[in-house]
Amino acid sequence: SQEDVTDRQEVDLNTVVESALSIVKPIAHEKGIVFEVENELSVAAVAIKADYLKQVLVNLLTNAVAFSKKQGKVELRIYEQAQYLCIEVKDYGVGISSENINRIFERFYTQSSSRSRDTGGSGLGLAIVKHIVQSANGKIEVESEESKGSRFVVLLPI
Repeated sequence: SQEDVTDRQEVDLNTVVESALSIVKPIAHEKGIVFEVENELSVAAVAIKADYLKQVLVNLLTNAVAFSKKQGKVELRIYEQAQYLCIEVKDYGVGISSENINRIFERFYTQSSSRSRDTGGSGLGLAIVKHIVQSANGKIEVESEESKGSRFVVLLPI
C-alpha cells in the first residue's frame, strides 16, 4: 500500500547495499563482473522502507549485470546531493537505443524479444523501480549510449 512505501524512516544504507549485493553477486560472478561500490552515507532518513530500497537496488544491479559484457564492471555510488539521497548504478554494457530509452519504464517492455530471452527479463524490473521511487516522491534519471553502457540515478528526498 501507499503508506508502506512512504513512511519516512532512518535506513541503514550499508545493510541495504550489502543485502542487495549478496543477491546479485552470484549472477555477476558467473559473467566475471565485478562491483565497484562507493558509499558516502551510512544512514539516511528517507520516505521508503529498507525492503523497498533493497528491491530498487536489486533490480537496477541485476539489469546492469544482465546487460554488461563478460569480465566487465558495474559501479554503485551512494551520495547526498542537494537534499537528495542519490543512488547511481553504472554499467559499461550494451546500452539502450534512443528509440527505446523513453519506454524502458513501461510494464513488460523489453528492448527486443531476443534480448529478453538472452537476459531472462520480464520487463517489470524498471517499472517496479519507477513505482517505488515515485511513491517516495523521488525520481529516476537515465543516460545511455549504445555499446557504451547506461547510468541510472535514483534521487530520493532526505
